[in-house]
Amino acid sequence: MPVAWLSLDKADNDPSRFWSYFAAALRTIPGLKNAWGGEGIFEPGQTPSIPDNETLLAELIIAIAAISERFVLILDDLQAITEVVILDGLFFLLENLPPGPKGMHLVIASRNDPPWPLARLRASNEITEIRARDLC
Repeated sequence: MPVAWLSLDKADNDPSRFWSYFAAALRTIPGLKNAWGGEGIFEPGQTPSIPDNETLLAELIIAIAAISERFVLILDDLQAITEVVILDGLFFLLENLPPGPKGMHLVIASRNDPPWPLARLRASNEITEIRARDLC
């Protein structure tokens, strides 16, 4: 299964920088290499011209739905991201990913919980958590 990894730090709180790196990580997934980020958005080596989060993420969701394989995106050190626009965009993506075994599985490594309704995700069995006590 293809895996993309994005390590984050405090400098990634700039939405342009974050989504550029996010897109670069996804470009390593064979089915998404050319399916998302065309038309001058997120071209490698360029400062991106970012549309609003919903437009950007709707394009990504369509691209994910179009590929036939499953893949994993790991966001490492998500606790470094405090920008609400970015966190809201990530949750929008989570809420709207196509259901089923195909598509993107998001793995989040963080020292604290993201500001999302985790109880709702737990209740609908849409989240698997590995906590410090599980690692001991």
